[in-house]
Amino acid sequence: MDIQRCVTRSLFVVLVVVLALALVVAPQARAQSGDTIGAANPQAGQPPKSAIHRSARTYWIGVSLLVAAVAADAVTTERDLQRGNWEWNPLFGHRPSPARLFSEGAALVGGEVLAFRWTDRNRHAWIRWTGRAALSFAVVEHTRMAACNLRIKPTCPTW
Repeated sequence: MDIQRCVTRSLFVVLVVVLALALVVAPQARAQSGDTIGAANPQAGQPPKSAIHRSARTYWIGVSLLVAAVAADAVTTERDLQRGNWEWNPLFGHRPSPARLFSEGAALVGGEVLAFRWTDRNRHAWIRWTGRAALSFAVVEHTRMAACNLRIKPTCPTW
């Protein structure tokens, strides 16, 4: 039991380090400015290549953070289920098997990734930033739930 808790806490520490590194790298992945969007290719209305490159970098940073947060949440949820607790998400059921937890979680993450890809490649800045905000919210929520599963965060809801 002590080894499981140590491994789980070390996974959480790795997730926190990845998030901290992403915050250091994130300022380099800024959004494109409005004055460069139509200047490079006026016939197609495409942003210039440098803006596309920044957008791709933002996309991959966001997807990596989301996958890391969801993986931490899934691992800690599975360990919590093995301790006799149950899942509160009605999509998974009270006691989902590891296969069901993985398959339904992967489907939900796939939908989030596709939605983020659609919003991050949009030419309207407000759509791009709405998608980035939604992705950031999902990363924070999955990280918070992983912390709650580890009982690290004392302000977690007790149902």
